[in-house]
Amino acid sequence: MHYLNFTTRLLLSVIFTSMTFVMACNQPEEKEYASISLNTAKMIEADSNLVDTSFNGPGVLAAYLHDTTKRAKNDTVPAVDVFICISHKRDTVLGDTIVIFDTQLCGKIPINIENYWTQLHYTKQWRNCEVPVSAKELGNIKRYKYKYANVTLITDD
Repeated sequence: MHYLNFTTRLLLSVIFTSMTFVMACNQPEEKEYASISLNTAKMIEADSNLVDTSFNGPGVLAAYLHDTTKRAKNDTVPAVDVFICISHKRDTVLGDTIVIFDTQLCGKIPINIENYWTQLHYTKQWRNCEVPVSAKELGNIKRYKYKYANVTLITDD
């Protein structure tokens, strides 16, 4: 009887492991997208009190640059570089995370991007833009307040 229980348990374990492996192989992978369309008209725009355009404007936390080689020539939706920044209101020390959509497409960024601040020059507002982030990151970006601006990176060095 003890032999049967051991054999049964071993067989069930092999079956369970095989099923788990087959199911894991059939799971769709989360794909990284070269660009995803984002409807910014449904997001909240950051007000000028939140986004200070002085020398020490919002500090950069992360940047996602758009690969312009993957764009169709007849695209009407603007491609943007995405800068996730921390911005401090003028009247408080509390910071807010904001996203800056930059339509000038700078092409490259410094290695230590978090050592940089931004100087912003506001640009035309768009209803939609094409962002270079994964679907997972897009969920976070939609929660942030945003601005369209040309970004100039500055540092204290």
